[in-house]
Amino acid sequence: ALPIFEPNLTPETAELAHGYDAVCAFVNMDLGKETVDILHEMGVKLILMRCAGYNNVDVDEAKKMGYNSNACAQLFTGSSC
Repeated sequence: ALPIFEPNLTPETAELAHGYDAVCAFVNMDLGKETVDILHEMGVKLILMRCAGYNNVDVDEAKKMGYNSNACAQLFTGSSC
């Protein structure tokens, strides 16, 4: 089972990712420079987006930290919201 954390991803909550390989963020989550830096420090290897767009991501900072924005895919899942 995958753990799901209720708090939004922000600089204040990014340390919750410690020990995990990836985070899956939504459009309203803060993936600015500070958050990306903390995720990198926590050892996160993948930043996944579950939205159409990434204007909330500091792409330049993510690239500096070694995250690759060239490999993009959309994941469609069924849910019963």
